[in-house]
Amino acid sequence: MIDILRTVREKLKYLPARLFNFHNDGDNKDIFIFTSPRSGSTWLMELIASQDNIKYVNEPLHINRHKGLLTDINPNWVEIYSGQDRKRKFCNFFNRIISEELFVGQQKFKEIHKGQFDYFTNRRVFKILRGKDLINVFEEKFEIQVVYLLRHPIAVALSLMKEDLEDRVNHFLANKDYKEQFLHDDLIEFSRSILKNGSRFEIKILQWCLENLPSLKFLNNKNWIVISYEEMVVEEEKILRELYKELELENLDKLYSQVKIPSRTTDEKNQKFINDSTNEIINKEFLIKKWDNVVSQIQKEKAFAILDEFGIDIYQLGQFTINKKSEFFIN
Repeated sequence: MIDILRTVREKLKYLPARLFNFHNDGDNKDIFIFTSPRSGSTWLMELIASQDNIKYVNEPLHINRHKGLLTDINPNWVEIYSGQDRKRKFCNFFNRIISEELFVGQQKFKEIHKGQFDYFTNRRVFKILRGKDLINVFEEKFEIQVVYLLRHPIAVALSLMKEDLEDRVNHFLANKDYKEQFLHDDLIEFSRSILKNGSRFEIKILQWCLENLPSLKFLNNKNWIVISYEEMVVEEEKILRELYKELELENLDKLYSQVKIPSRTTDEKNQKFINDSTNEIINKEFLIKKWDNVVSQIQKEKAFAILDEFGIDIYQLGQFTINKKSEFFIN
């Protein structure tokens, strides 16, 4: 009975997306944003969705999207991160969304009330925080453009700790396919040691590594658009123009207008600081460096010792932005 009620609730929640949005796929590919939690993905999704022809699909792999009887994916993190047959289930799930059979994570009544509802669209932008090990699978299955968004692991770790979000390390270590493809025995033992003996901070750094290891070290990234949160903050205009060009978006002015609107997950204090135009340059630098005084030098060294163990060099000790000479860009 509970599942039936949840199903009805979810169908009612996204009823506007089903009834009032008229979607006909255009010539351009749907956009799949892949990233880690607390990396600026809501901001990026809303930027892209500011285009009149693009509708958003927000966190389709969040467990809340699978409560009730709408999908065959169990609404728990074990299923999302390490469930058997997750590849087939995920592909079937995304196919149902793309074929306009299933409506989750999309426009609701509040968009109509605010006058922000997109009635006619021909493209989608997906924000996906899980399943990065399957990016190439999704590329083979669907006609998509991948945008891979990165943020400094220390900044992500601190944000996760602040939000008190559950550790996911155990889920990666329970995924047989993940371990066979991306980890050797020494890394598995190293990860278990950190999980058992490390601080909360070190465990969050480890989680960032496990989340991003497949995409940074193993997958084919030649067709991806790669940007960082730090670039979005400090080089805002440059990134907007690159997104406009590379994603073949329709309206550059809409992008410029949208950056003045805080995302639904932006901290109010940070947004007030950003909007103080008299200190714009200083503010932007502050936003990407503000964690630097929160952690000790020893913590920074421990964090990068974990990255080194995984052979990840996309961020380096003492640097706040991505390493353009990383092996990731050579592969």
